[in-house]
Amino acid sequence: MTTKENIINHLNEHNNITHDFLKSNSLLSLGEYFGFDDICYKNQNKLNYLYNQKILCSLVKELNDRKIGYIAFKGICLAEMLYDNPVDRKVGDIDLYVEYDNHCRVIKILNRLGINKENENECEYDHHIVLTNSKALIELHKNILNPCINIDETYLKNNTSVVYINKTPIVTFSLTATILHLIYHLYMDSWFLAGSLYNIYATKIVLKAGRFLYRAYEIALYSEKYFKEINWNDVEEDIRHQKLCLVFKKMMRDILEIFPNAFPDSFAQMILQLEYVDAEE
Repeated sequence: MTTKENIINHLNEHNNITHDFLKSNSLLSLGEYFGFDDICYKNQNKLNYLYNQKILCSLVKELNDRKIGYIAFKGICLAEMLYDNPVDRKVGDIDLYVEYDNHCRVIKILNRLGINKENENECEYDHHIVLTNSKALIELHKNILNPCINIDETYLKNNTSVVYINKTPIVTFSLTATILHLIYHLYMDSWFLAGSLYNIYATKIVLKAGRFLYRAYEIALYSEKYFKEINWNDVEEDIRHQKLCLVFKKMMRDILEIFPNAFPDSFAQMILQLEYVDAEE
């Protein structure tokens, strides 16, 4: 069974799938299977995609001219890599990692492009800063993931490739680093939702992160598309050396419950056998 068939079957198990439900979970690209073919949404999403494309390509040209290294990720980079029609992916912000020493230079470039800090009083930040021109949002990352979750980002930063967007080469994560980032990003969302390990132990409940279905679907879809190209040994090795909380194990089980063939058998077994952090620092 394909990834798309898996999620459609999963959704069909729940009665009264509504337009609002699909929209809130960023799954309107599947709307036609449930009688919701939202032409207005598709047209607006396409316009948003083309606008983000223009902004990203202009920004990358400026960065290349000044020899400023960067990694663009998620957003339209992932859309180009993952979907047959990139505009099927819900358009959000533009995520850009740049070494912190160059942030002032990048902010000046963005200012010249008419993009300014969302909060002008924001000076210190551990994760990222948000800039906007009211039409596009750019998250300029100091760290790829929020440092609260304590992920070693060495592999992500050292493994990149190029995706072409409107004939412009854009530096993004490699195929293997991309699936690692997708997994860690959902873990980050799950970690924040859990609040604390004490909360998990006290309630015996781990809730699913917001838009869990959407993120799990993209992880499974990506794995299906690039299964043979992904270096699963690298994926397993990177996950093994991270200090992960029990939330990670629950999250991965939830993914496998919906998408049982999302990962190689050895990878799924490794997840169950990992030693997880069992006390709060």
